Amino acid sequence: MKHKHILPFLFITLLIFNCHTKNNTEPIQEASVTPNTQTKNNTTTHSNKVIHHQVLQIDTSELIIIDSIGIGFKSIYNYENNLIKIEFHQQNKGEWIVMQSIDSIFSQSTQNEIDLMDFNFDGLDDIRLFTSTGGRGSNEYYEVFLRNKNNEFKRLKSSDMPPNIIPNSKTKKVEAVRFYGKTRFEDHFIINDSLILEKSREVWTNGNWTYTKNNQYDQNGVVSKSSIDSIFDGGENEYNPEVAE
Repeated sequence: MKHKHILPFLFITLLIFNCHTKNNTEPIQEASVTPNTQTKNNTTTHSNKVIHHQVLQIDTSELIIIDSIGIGFKSIYNYENNLIKIEFHQQNKGEWIVMQSIDSIFSQSTQNEIDLMDFNFDGLDDIRLFTSTGGRGSNEYYEVFLRNKNNEFKRLKSSDMPPNIIPNSKTKKVEAVRFYGKTRFEDHFIINDSLILEKSREVWTNGNWTYTKNNQYDQNGVVSKSSIDSIFDGGENEYNPEVAE
């Protein structure tokens, strides 16, 4: 009679042991996590749009794609000191990568306002970036970046000094005009990556007379030759760069 009570107890013990062993031998399923974004070199990519994380810098505009030269252009604005960082991007395996950057460019504009122009007349389009407007509202200032055949850029030194600069493909000069009571026309040329002033012509009127002051400069920016002319024209040629030539 004693053994009849032991059998049920053994059966229950074996049942519990088998269940416990089965649970411990089942494979463990690891959770797979698919991130929504990929981060490389402190850069987060969202559908081929590159967002750069810069301390104290605020990206105020989208990447401008210049199809004709295969370049992406972006300026990152620093509101603390009105400086911008220029980035030149190129595509690599479907992703826009920063290939070159230029720092510490003064600008009062927070937008990418660019023009493609050949400033050194080598057959390659360069980039002219708008940076500010003078107090009279008629003088606009730019930074120019010269491009070579490898799509590498150099900042054109002193390009931010003369207002309203534009290349003249006929004369092979970089022209500028400044409005400040008088009108000053300037011709520049480029040596390597520097803008050099060659000559200037100031024009102003007094009554029926238009006066011009012509200056020639050496490569150090020093006046080497100067003359003043006048013409009785009713004061109609104040904005004509060719008066009295």
